[in-house]
Amino acid sequence: MKRDDRKYVLNLLAGLALAFSPALSFAQRAPSCPLAEEQSKKAVDAFAKVAAFVLTEPRCVNCHGGVNPYIDGTGLNPTDPTAPASLKEHGGGAIPKNTDGTIEAACLKCHNHMAPKRDGSSTLQWFTATNVHSFVDKNATILCRQFKKSTGSAQEFLGHLTDDNGGNNFAQTAFNGDRGLGEADLEGFGVTIQKPSIAKPAFIQLAENWVNAMGGTFPGDENCGCELTHTEWSGMIHYVVDSKGDEGHEQWSDWSNRSLSMITIDVENGVGTITYSVQGKDVVQNRSRGANGSKVYHGSSTTDTSVQKTLPARINVLIDPRARTYMVSLGQPLVFAIGKKHVQNCSDANGCQGADLDVYPITLPPRAPLSGTLQDPNRIQGSASVKRGGLRRSHKGISIETISVDLWRSGSSR
Repeated sequence: MKRDDRKYVLNLLAGLALAFSPALSFAQRAPSCPLAEEQSKKAVDAFAKVAAFVLTEPRCVNCHGGVNPYIDGTGLNPTDPTAPASLKEHGGGAIPKNTDGTIEAACLKCHNHMAPKRDGSSTLQWFTATNVHSFVDKNATILCRQFKKSTGSAQEFLGHLTDDNGGNNFAQTAFNGDRGLGEADLEGFGVTIQKPSIAKPAFIQLAENWVNAMGGTFPGDENCGCELTHTEWSGMIHYVVDSKGDEGHEQWSDWSNRSLSMITIDVENGVGTITYSVQGKDVVQNRSRGANGSKVYHGSSTTDTSVQKTLPARINVLIDPRARTYMVSLGQPLVFAIGKKHVQNCSDANGCQGADLDVYPITLPPRAPLSGTLQDPNRIQGSASVKRGGLRRSHKGISIETISVDLWRSGSSR
């Protein structure tokens, strides 16, 4: 984007932003943080290094939402739309759950080489993190609050990173880089040992630096040590539309269609970015019999889409204090092409011809949780999902639509 165009977009976004409503009259819980602003800054800066590692390191992300072993391929889980979109296909394919909902036995057929527990006994379980412990589609502040809330204390947090506090030793297994696979499965699945980008002692030191910046404990509420005071809204909005399952084989035609579209909005103090991602592939192969009834002619059409575009964005919230309702306002550029998709048509008669066509972004749905009843004037949090079946040509296609909103501001009492 040229400098003049960027300036125009930013001015446009500023003009679209809605003004804050007057302070609400209903009660609100005052945030609690005994840290001075300078101490908070040191803590936030220290955790940023922790987040930069765990949010990008495959050995961390894959177990915390990045790989969903319950589905084929990537994207959303049709039986659990609340799970984050899987970023990478599970190497062993889809693993069915047991009748009681567990899958440990199936997992251990391959993941049977875990690091031993603290007491030297064998780790006899392998499972992925729960949805609430996912790292996918979260920024440093959300992850920081999650760590404080899920572990409860600095001691438990550091123990989890060291050796899962003496339990199933996923922490050391991650730094071994072998995914808990034995030699036979490493070779059978063509997996190479991939150790994290930094050694375990260096990572533990990063975590200790954060804890030490807060005085050696987890002080105050979940925001304390995770963010600085801010009067505008911060947080993330994530929207996913996953279409899959439409494929078939008939006498004169084969086809398959798949698309995954995502919008991720990440803002700090009202200003941030919006990222559009569109991935997809549509394939149609046709056959027809010639006039003499003997020769069969072939043709095909393939559309490949792989687009990602990040642009500036703003977030504001319009609040009606009397009705206690809210509406999220997203300032973003007007409709524009975010990239190109490649279409190729082939036939026996004409060979192959290709063209690049514009790709336009999906838009956020104008419904909850982007609007609704406000419980806390400084926090908006919620999610929704819609699943539709019987779609498209095969009537076997499904569409899963999910949206999650987590926005907050410090408020006047911070």
